[in-house]
Amino acid sequence: MCVTDESSVLNGLILTHRNGGSRARVVGRPRRASAPLRKQDQERTVRMVEDLARAAAREDWESVGALLKSSFCRYLYEDAGAVEEVLARAPDTWFEKNPRRALARAQVEAVRHSRGVVDRNAVAPYQAWVGAQCEPAPRDVLVCRLERLRLFLLHARYGDASNDIDATIRYVTSVPLDAEGMPDVMPAVLLGCGVGKLLAGELDSAASCFSETIRWASSEPQHPYVSFGRGHLALVHALNERYNQAAALLPEHFVRAEPGTVQHLREQAGLLARLLVSIGTLDSGGADEVFRQIDESVRDGELGWILLHAEAMRALVDERPWPAAHRLMMYFEVEPRRTGQASFAGAVLRADLASLYQAAGDLRAADRVLGTAWLPPEQPHLVVTRARQAMLQGQPEAAMALLDREEATHSSTAAARFRASGAVLYASSEFALGERGNSSAMRLAASSLEHDGALLALMAAPPAVRGRLFALAGRDEMRIPQPWTFQSRVRLTPRELEIFEALRKYRAVKEIAAALHISPNTAKTHVRALYRKLGAHSREDALWIGRDLDI
Repeated sequence: MCVTDESSVLNGLILTHRNGGSRARVVGRPRRASAPLRKQDQERTVRMVEDLARAAAREDWESVGALLKSSFCRYLYEDAGAVEEVLARAPDTWFEKNPRRALARAQVEAVRHSRGVVDRNAVAPYQAWVGAQCEPAPRDVLVCRLERLRLFLLHARYGDASNDIDATIRYVTSVPLDAEGMPDVMPAVLLGCGVGKLLAGELDSAASCFSETIRWASSEPQHPYVSFGRGHLALVHALNERYNQAAALLPEHFVRAEPGTVQHLREQAGLLARLLVSIGTLDSGGADEVFRQIDESVRDGELGWILLHAEAMRALVDERPWPAAHRLMMYFEVEPRRTGQASFAGAVLRADLASLYQAAGDLRAADRVLGTAWLPPEQPHLVVTRARQAMLQGQPEAAMALLDREEATHSSTAAARFRASGAVLYASSEFALGERGNSSAMRLAASSLEHDGALLALMAAPPAVRGRLFALAGRDEMRIPQPWTFQSRVRLTPRELEIFEALRKYRAVKEIAAALHISPNTAKTHVRALYRKLGAHSREDALWIGRDLDI
């Protein structure tokens, strides 16, 4: 390639960078990032991009290659459009000489996709090239692992992804910290590992990966991935109902970055965290603001199912369960691999669907969802929903037993019993059994509400319990939506037990009357009273509700 005016080319590339990139953003519009770098690091990154532009203007492709090798992730974050223009000027022989460069071009192009999918035609030669080396650079090994991880996640092979992440973490511990390119690539690798662990449902491991992302990115000079690490860690906290902790990691003001940028792809976790925090703290105005910033890239992204989870939560707050239930059922049909029964997304969304059925008063439909084969029995979202199902059927003992059993088998501190929703449900179960004092369960629930800001959990508390929790937490009472109405504790008298057993054996009132030696009108009166006590509307409802009662 022949350049007749080096200064004009250089000025064009630098102008593209400073104005935001011709493909990434509208020229002249300032970049909008969710969490800007420190001023000195912004200035340093600007100089780096200018250095890249100068090397390209001189057609010094060896220098371009060296710059990309040491700081590609920074360049890609700062201005994918400028990097794309630099690579568009490079000769074909430059790419053929080193597959790493062809992969860089494919990674730049992938920024435009909602899931950041890199062309496999560029990945495969690169992986083969790295594999053929006796001692490949650690940076190249990690990039290969990251691309393999992305492929696992794309095909919803979360178990394979989790195992591969464990191997990657072991490899990282054996690599010299000062190896070439490591400070640049490590935040991106750790962020990818965290996403894989999150999608596999291993939230503790995901939090560790995101914390390490922040640690690596916070070194000198600060890496731009620090904001992404904080957004992803906030999402883990929000999924664990730790809304105050999540909010502390998010910037006070947030405006979405332009499409076609790394920021637009990677900020989705922080956006979803902000949405869950707003709903979980009953901040309807804040939730509406975030919903307005949601676009198709969020719905289509690998974390898009969390948006469905947030919409289900909002539907419970608004007490409009059916539209959200229909959306969930449709999502199970169109995304069967991502929402398989054994997957984390599948478990959370099925818990949401059962919760919506419970709010709609269709407990039998909720029971069918909760009885789906292969659902992980100790998944906290499911445990809370099953415990609530027991409370809705007037079985507080069963609700407490479910939460106690999950606490005994859960290996992390995020067990359902210690989440705000589980703690409130447990305190409500104790209250239904006659506990009226300042019990440890009530104090734990109040502490969870105050510490985590999880006002949403109060939806599962009857008014009397809610008042006690507000008092213990030192908060003024406020209106809390109540999508569920719990059934009073069901205890059948000996006579009611006789009616229930007769109802189990006979369908007709005349047959029940004959079996109990009473008149048909008296039998009808007893049956209706039994229905009211069980909260049933028909014989089938009564038999279904009473099937597990301790009678």
